[in-house]
Amino acid sequence: MESMMQEYMNPHSSINHRQKDMKSVAAAIRLYYYFLTRKKLPSCLPPAQNKSIECHVDKYVSYLAQVAGLTEASMQSRKNYITRFLYYAFGEQEISPFTLSVETVQAFLATELQHLRPTSKKSVIGIIRSYFRYLQFIGIEVDAGVLMIPLSVPVWRLSSVPKTVGLDEINRIHASYDRNTVVGIRDYAIVMCFTELGLRAMEVAHIKLDDVNWREGTVLIRNTKTHQDRVLPLSQRIGEALVEYATKARPETSDRTLFVRFSHHRGEAMGREQIRGTIRRAYARAGMPSTMTGTHILRHSKAKELYQQGSSLKIIADILGHASIDTTVIYTKVDRNALQCVTCPWPEVAHD
Repeated sequence: MESMMQEYMNPHSSINHRQKDMKSVAAAIRLYYYFLTRKKLPSCLPPAQNKSIECHVDKYVSYLAQVAGLTEASMQSRKNYITRFLYYAFGEQEISPFTLSVETVQAFLATELQHLRPTSKKSVIGIIRSYFRYLQFIGIEVDAGVLMIPLSVPVWRLSSVPKTVGLDEINRIHASYDRNTVVGIRDYAIVMCFTELGLRAMEVAHIKLDDVNWREGTVLIRNTKTHQDRVLPLSQRIGEALVEYATKARPETSDRTLFVRFSHHRGEAMGREQIRGTIRRAYARAGMPSTMTGTHILRHSKAKELYQQGSSLKIIADILGHASIDTTVIYTKVDRNALQCVTCPWPEVAHD
């Protein structure tokens, strides 16, 4: 049992890919082991790094940044999958990309994709295929069969309906913050960035003090997914929340990032995961379902609100920072009242 638990927490193990936050999972496993044995789970030795793989992956990430122009989040996701794939293929052996075969890729995907949804399967396969195109780009001959692997089962674009919450749920989330504390003031300002502006978590984390134009009542959103900056107006509610945070709660620090930490590494910028953590805790306090964990549901809810208020798809696309209006079309599905107006009556069948 001890060895199984250590293997599960091994960062290069093929069985831990389903976990989004292995730190919390590892803590739970250690507590469970102590509950069973009344002993501490021995710390597993960190796996020996394969320097040839690490060096190769670093060059791949540089390519993603300098040639492909991907965002930090996209690069990290690709780095994680390709690192696992290369350790699966070579282990501690010297890396030799030209020996990678379609059989190796298929065996890796067979274990990697077991518990993923169709859209996630498609993403992982796409990452593997793009890596092999990178190998071609740097002059390495690859197994042509890899580039012919199907992108999993058909995933019909715009087939799903975005998950949203209503005004009552939004108000419960807002009311869950204790604004008598500096943490409550800060976290309330964070959630307003989601519910009032429909921002992404990465965008909230990257807001600088200098990006807020207090005189004109606007905020400049940089480092977006589409690499295009946009200026958004601040409503009175979010403006007041930001002023309260900046004047009453934000600690003195040389960091110009708007939202900073209060405890560990006090005064340093909050990362994307810290931003998400404040929202997850608010969901729990507000009594939201345990399945509701992400911040995108608040972004979807803002888009739904704008559409129901009569905003055009072009305006919504500009506010959300979509590269194409085609991405915004999916929000027409969430306005059920409007959809009912275009539905056809079910034909009646005459019975003898």
